[in-house]
Amino acid sequence: MKLTSILFTLCLSAYSFASPIAEAGPAPTNFKVRAITGPGTTSQISGYLEVIGGDVVVGVNPDAEGEVGTIDPYPKGHLKSSTNPGIGYLFPPSSEGGVYDFRFGGVPKIAGVLYTDFFATSAGCGSHCGGPQLVYDETPEDDQFTGTWLAKPRDEGGYFVKWVKDNGNVPAGYTVVFLMRETV
Repeated sequence: MKLTSILFTLCLSAYSFASPIAEAGPAPTNFKVRAITGPGTTSQISGYLEVIGGDVVVGVNPDAEGEVGTIDPYPKGHLKSSTNPGIGYLFPPSSEGGVYDFRFGGVPKIAGVLYTDFFATSAGCGSHCGGPQLVYDETPEDDQFTGTWLAKPRDEGGYFVKWVKDNGNVPAGYTVVFLMRETV
């Protein structure tokens, strides 16, 4: 079961490295994002992202219809929401092994906040081999990106969505999730 999860993660990562090219044709301007876990993971997570108190979360409201977002400019730039003011950003870690908080709102004016390079990938074959995803591309000058989306349980239920620069080391207490884009 653990091997299946590792293979799924490697497949998604390898495909994402190979295919960060934007979709051909007209750029989809609006999308919703669903966080999912791979097969064989202990915590099965599947739900649309929500913003609660500035934190990006999943699994809090089982009936969540998802935030409608866009990236400006498309396919790489600022992450915007049709229902929340401000933009998406990754708040720098103070501890927790280099894990960033995924937040929405006014970007804090402190060093280390990441917000300019959200990227709408296009793998085009569904979540089993990559599929259209939302990633953060910290190295925009090349055709690859690094980083892993994570979920961490909330005391109130559901999960916080987090991000870490490292593609291989998942801190204890976190679950790897993939942020799949659904065009609306």
